[in-house]
Amino acid sequence: DLEPLLNMGIIDDRYPSINVDTDGDGIPDINIDTDGDGIPDVDIDGDGDGVPDINIDTDGDGIPDDKVMDITEWKPGIKVDGDVPYYTMDIKHKDPSDIDDETPTEPNKPKDDKSDTSVKGQYNPATSMGGANTGDNTNIMMYIGMSLLTLGLICCMAHKRKTKI
Repeated sequence: DLEPLLNMGIIDDRYPSINVDTDGDGIPDINIDTDGDGIPDVDIDGDGDGVPDINIDTDGDGIPDDKVMDITEWKPGIKVDGDVPYYTMDIKHKDPSDIDDETPTEPNKPKDDKSDTSVKGQYNPATSMGGANTGDNTNIMMYIGMSLLTLGLICCMAHKRKTKI
């Protein structure tokens, strides 16, 4: 028989968050990870009261029977103080019957403030050089190179003109 490791996912160097044994019998009671991926699968305490709230295993077979919810990441942030202190994640179970399909929710509307004239984004006139590149940082070496090339061509044309006379 393989038994799960107890009191895993240690936080603050001493408080467990996975496979927490709250009664000291050697069997995990809260936040049980059955597949070893570091994310609890069964009997998850979602509010820190010490009682399973999500993926409740009512018949003891290791498979959630009530309030089943897919947990894809585990970020415990609630410290539960008690006989066995531990951490859990704040998770609220959403019952599919609570969702009203007939009334769609309104999307978030952007703030319509026409009096706000400030420039948005990261535009800085000191570092952005003109024209169509407004708001972009144009490489200054390109401008220096083009200036030197133009100066060189002017000098070359002047030299050719002097040598013809």
